[in-house]
Amino acid sequence: MQKETPKGKESKEVVMLGTDTSHIMLRVAPFAVGPGFRSAGVSIISDNVLAISKDTCIKLTDKKDELEHLTVLYGIDPKNTSKPKFSVLGRNFEFMGYGLERSDTTLGDMMRTDIGRAFISRSADEIVEQLNEAKSNYHDMGHIHGDPQPDNVGVVLGKDSIQLKLFDPRHFEFTSYGGVPANEEAMIWDGKLFTLMIEGIREIEKKAWHGLLD
Repeated sequence: MQKETPKGKESKEVVMLGTDTSHIMLRVAPFAVGPGFRSAGVSIISDNVLAISKDTCIKLTDKKDELEHLTVLYGIDPKNTSKPKFSVLGRNFEFMGYGLERSDTTLGDMMRTDIGRAFISRSADEIVEQLNEAKSNYHDMGHIHGDPQPDNVGVVLGKDSIQLKLFDPRHFEFTSYGGVPANEEAMIWDGKLFTLMIEGIREIEKKAWHGLLD
């Protein structure tokens, strides 16, 4: 028998998820999904990410600190960070993941296709500006992402715009995970990872992939 949401807990913040991911039970509209989720509009994005609507996905993880970390980063830079939405709890109310803002694609996926590289090349300055902005905002407040790489950068595509949304922060011993400020070593390492990503964007720009869009 399914347990009720604990007293005093807002149901809109809680999602019940069984150990079998084919039986997702989301307790509040508009995410009313039950067994047979494939036919209910839920799709698998990767091994641990499920899309449950056009603007929300679920990251399956037992690391509650990851949600806390993303929440801290979103509070620092909501423009360039994916918005955390709710916790995912199992049948015994154990932490099993969290919901977050869904992007159209990731920077990593775009870098792996010709048409994606064309869009990156055309918007290289805008992308680099947003990456530098996110890094500066995080670091200025004493925090880091921990794993800034293309696959952890969501992309929201507009008609004539592109907006990055960093997600999936990573825990290392010396990071700002869970809201604890990072040390200088962590800042340097995080900065190098941002720089590598930016260098990859500039390399794509040099090859003028945007010509495919002409």
